Amino acid sequence: MKKIDLKPLLLIFTVVILFFGIDCFIEYSNDTYAILEDGLLNTAKEVAGRNARPVLSLFYLFWLITPFSEVRFYYFSYVMAVICLTLALYLLQDDMKDRLPRPALRVLLVFYAIVNVFFINFFSFFEKGLFMLAILTAVLGAHYEKKYFETGSVRYSVISLCLITFTALDYQIMLSVYAALAVIYSFRYSKDAPDLLKKLLMTGVKALISILPAIMITVFGSLGRFNKSGSEDQKAAFFRALRNILRHSAYTHDILPPFFWLIPAAFCLFVCILLAQKSGRKVRSHVSVAAVFLTCITLAFLFLFKGYAGYSTARTIYPLALIPGMLMINASLNCDEARGKFMTRLMKASYAVIFLHLVLLCLVFNKKFINRYAVNRLDKNMMLTINGLIREYEKGSGNKISKISFYEDRFNSDYYGDVLDIGVNVSSSMSTDWSRLAALNWYCGTDYTEAEPLPEYREYFIEKDWSSFSEDQLIFEGDTLHLCRY
Repeated sequence: MKKIDLKPLLLIFTVVILFFGIDCFIEYSNDTYAILEDGLLNTAKEVAGRNARPVLSLFYLFWLITPFSEVRFYYFSYVMAVICLTLALYLLQDDMKDRLPRPALRVLLVFYAIVNVFFINFFSFFEKGLFMLAILTAVLGAHYEKKYFETGSVRYSVISLCLITFTALDYQIMLSVYAALAVIYSFRYSKDAPDLLKKLLMTGVKALISILPAIMITVFGSLGRFNKSGSEDQKAAFFRALRNILRHSAYTHDILPPFFWLIPAAFCLFVCILLAQKSGRKVRSHVSVAAVFLTCITLAFLFLFKGYAGYSTARTIYPLALIPGMLMINASLNCDEARGKFMTRLMKASYAVIFLHLVLLCLVFNKKFINRYAVNRLDKNMMLTINGLIREYEKGSGNKISKISFYEDRFNSDYYGDVLDIGVNVSSSMSTDWSRLAALNWYCGTDYTEAEPLPEYREYFIEKDWSSFSEDQLIFEGDTLHLCRY
């Protein structure tokens, strides 16, 4: 059994805690409210059919037979996420040991590749542990693909296929991690051009085979979410996906200030191209850079276009942010022949840029988590206030409120003005139709149902413009509350 190198393992664990330690307390994303409202059984059915994630579904079903509550599941999922992420990063850096002997540099590169700007979105959800399990199995799949390339043993190729199939049935987007790494290893271990083409083709075929079960679930399932609309909708989805890739390359879903991801990423691309040019095998090195770049950006586009009709969230566009980190890993493994003072200084400069970028990400991630806790407190206060007003109405009128209709004023916002932050992780529970009623029922212990909004109240509220909560946003009528979001 291979001996564990404690130095990089402890370093990785420490950095993981610096990034995500503050998230150890329960936080409620809008999706979490929906899970708590629907219950794990209904959620398991939903993610198995609509999302084609039977691994996650089975895990929810397993939790149902335990004596623990849904809230306890959050803590279990958090611990699982930290362990799986630490192991995945350790394994990946260990696979680079023969080409990059310094542990700190290996940890820097793998962290930059995997824990990129969009990664925080995975830690915003109830099922973060299963997301990180998918990362781990993707890295393991690439690890065994590497062993297959090294030894030629078909056993390792079969193990790799099983692992990435598991990844696809857990969270399909994580296949992009396997694909990028497998392309890098294909260049690293191929003897000549025909052997390289064979390895690349095998990687592509295995990725397609691994995702086939998920595609079959979505195609044949009555709740399939893959984009199967008409040609006009397909065209709209195609251009919507392109726009989202271009837009969020610069604006990163408001996680970082504009261009704070794109500029370092462009610098890393420049460094990798220059390293390829100075490499002893220029053509092969340049092709490896192009292959890694195209793999990541193609997968980002395909997941958006076919899986989400072109619409983007931080987690669905995750493959895009893999590009600079995977290019740097590729440069370390496949462009290592470049030498000279200039190249040495350039590499040091790139490491400094990556280090500073990760420091910025760490600060931003921690700020996002703190602000999420603040948003949860504001959500709770608002819902308790609304429920208090409902009780006053019931006491005074003798009516019992059982239904709530939701409306919007003219310039409503997804964010609280008290929290000076926007983007991923900080939107209010009232901002999405699947969380607004769920949050109210969760915090107040109620079982209100949602009613269709009435045209006359829709027209009334759309003429209003509130900047804070007001009792005027509530109109009671019989057993129904008409509630406006400001």
